[in-house]
Amino acid sequence: MTRKRPDPHPVLSVILRRYRPEVAQEIEALEAGIRDAVQRCRGFVDLRSSRSEQGGICELVTVFTFASDADLARWNASEARADYVARLDAISEAAPVQARFDDLSLLPGPKAQLRKIEVVAVLIFWIVVIAEVLTLLAGYVLPDRFTGFWREVLLISVNVLLISYIFLPWSSRALTRLKSRLRAR
Repeated sequence: MTRKRPDPHPVLSVILRRYRPEVAQEIEALEAGIRDAVQRCRGFVDLRSSRSEQGGICELVTVFTFASDADLARWNASEARADYVARLDAISEAAPVQARFDDLSLLPGPKAQLRKIEVVAVLIFWIVVIAEVLTLLAGYVLPDRFTGFWREVLLISVNVLLISYIFLPWSSRALTRLKSRLRAR
């Protein structure tokens, strides 16, 4: 009897990087190079980016999606990635903040009947939208002295909690209902 290999689950790697506006074109060029390099990597699914500027500092949030943990590990170990990371680190203001999300099939709950790619698309949408909203709110709510690393840790943590417990389950149920209505027609 052969053992069936478990289905790999999509994995997201979210990276936040800060830089000065003067190096924006250099960052964009490196980002385009990364996009080209990662598309050749086995298991690559998607790459999304969002840029913002606040208080003279630019922020770039990049969301990499891979088909499995092994695919992400292969990308992380690649020479192409190491080269781009070294070049980005040289012109960035601080060390990047990185978060990883895996086994996304568990997040929607037992009632949702979504394909993995649909869950990934919904998750990327909420990551980008909620990150922007939280960044705007943080400017009004958090004191000016509450900046840097701890501010990002707080914003990413709140983002993960909101998505995990509110927005992703709600979106999954709504999308499942919509899909069943469309199938019924």
